[in-house]
Amino acid sequence: MRLQLPTIIILCLSLIIIVSFLYMKRNEDVRSRESHNTESEVFNSLREQAQIAYKLKKYAEAIQVYKEAVKVRPENAEIYSDLGSAYYEFGLEQAGPNWPSWEGDLANKTLAEALQELQTAITQVGSGYIVLKADRPEVIQAIQKKAQEVGAYIYTEQLRHGATINIVIGQTNELFTKARGAYLRAI
Repeated sequence: MRLQLPTIIILCLSLIIIVSFLYMKRNEDVRSRESHNTESEVFNSLREQAQIAYKLKKYAEAIQVYKEAVKVRPENAEIYSDLGSAYYEFGLEQAGPNWPSWEGDLANKTLAEALQELQTAITQVGSGYIVLKADRPEVIQAIQKKAQEVGAYIYTEQLRHGATINIVIGQTNELFTKARGAYLRAI
């Protein structure tokens, strides 16, 4: 009987500890589910607010709200895709009503005239998309170099007789770059 009493006491204490642990674990799981549900409600509310702003073409507001939703659910690919769309549309809006914002043909122009046209386009457009057609390699290279100096995105399409130089500048370029980043994150 003496040997059984300590065994019974140890079993009772073990049972109390196990029951206490299970009770605490259950409460922790309930709190976790409640927290997750609250997080889901916050996320869904933010996403809905952002979608409304997006539909109303209030892209800056939509971007801010999408960023808040990303903080709540950084693993959600759809929210990054939505954020990318908002950046892209805002970039188009910043480019103005015309796309491209400026078009020019630099054929038969001197190097100085070609650079002056690029400078005029940059000054007048500010933010947008410039398309210049050039027929001589030295003009093409000079335009590319000057556009790089102002931080533009440049894509040159080589043609049989010359090239088309596509230049995205200003806030349009910045917003398109952010859109690309958001889309890549979604992927």
